[in-house]
Amino acid sequence: RIKGRVASLIAVGTGFHHELTGRENIYLNGSIFGLRKFEIDQRFDEIVNFSGIEQFIDTPVKRFSSGMYIRLGFAVAAHLDPDILIVDEVLAAGDAEFQKKALGKMKNVSNNEGRTILFVSHNMKSISNLCNEVVLLNNGQIDNIGKPQEIIRSYLEKNHNKKSFFTEINMSKISQDGNGSVTIQKIGLMGQHSPKYVFDVSERIIVQTDYYNHVNGNRLCVYVLVQNENEEILFASGNLDSLSIAKDEWFNKPYPVGLYQTCCIIPGNFLNAGNYFISVTVQHDVNQHAALSGPVLKIKITDELGSISELNQDWPGYMRKKIHWETKSLLYNKKSFN
Repeated sequence: RIKGRVASLIAVGTGFHHELTGRENIYLNGSIFGLRKFEIDQRFDEIVNFSGIEQFIDTPVKRFSSGMYIRLGFAVAAHLDPDILIVDEVLAAGDAEFQKKALGKMKNVSNNEGRTILFVSHNMKSISNLCNEVVLLNNGQIDNIGKPQEIIRSYLEKNHNKKSFFTEINMSKISQDGNGSVTIQKIGLMGQHSPKYVFDVSERIIVQTDYYNHVNGNRLCVYVLVQNENEEILFASGNLDSLSIAKDEWFNKPYPVGLYQTCCIIPGNFLNAGNYFISVTVQHDVNQHAALSGPVLKIKITDELGSISELNQDWPGYMRKKIHWETKSLLYNKKSFN
């Protein structure tokens, strides 16, 4: 049995009486959690300031927007000193500024105050930043328990079918955005000599994009976007980059109607070991000719050859670019420092 007060945000406005004002609901919730009036008084200003809805605190909560519900509900729960704070996905309804503030508060409650946070979410970035242990649920059953990156990787591999490992994706059944003047027909992955989706960190990765230009005279640029497992864009590169200009015969030229293939070559010793998602767009200036609704290819990078690191541990971060270093001896007279 778990002892202590449990503050929950499982549903928007949990614990709020819709006919009461924000002020009255703060006192109502405080009383429910066993606090006396003077204890609520001590926390009142901090709760209201954190929520950011000072000017509406005497308005009945039935007139609050969903975002205002979230702000006040989280502020109340987080400042009533619960032993366990349960925060559900509804936090995503708040604006970016409030989400950042709420995540910071949860980190402080967990790390500095020693309280437990039960964070329920599908936001991989927030889970990675906030949690030190993750429980993966599947149809109400515990599927896996472990460290964040391990469980995130397991979740993505099992549930994101469109992001499975393939050496090639035919785009005929995948929706595309854009003005329709270009159709992306195929995206594929190549190693040095053959199609593949597993690469060593030292190997270069070739992303091939086949696309059909329907309008004579279009000027086109193909962009490749690479995302990490948290679905954050690590980088984007287009064939208008300076290293490509000298070698690309179609640089900034009008394209006749027809089928084209553009290759993006990601050098070896650039991305760290891990799983990455690939997406492609075709555009020129502000004109988006074709774009995928999301990542369609996934690549796996391993460090089986130990090509860079001799450390007996995982290399941190997402990038593994070889950078020039120099070390030299600096001889000095110790007396000059006396």
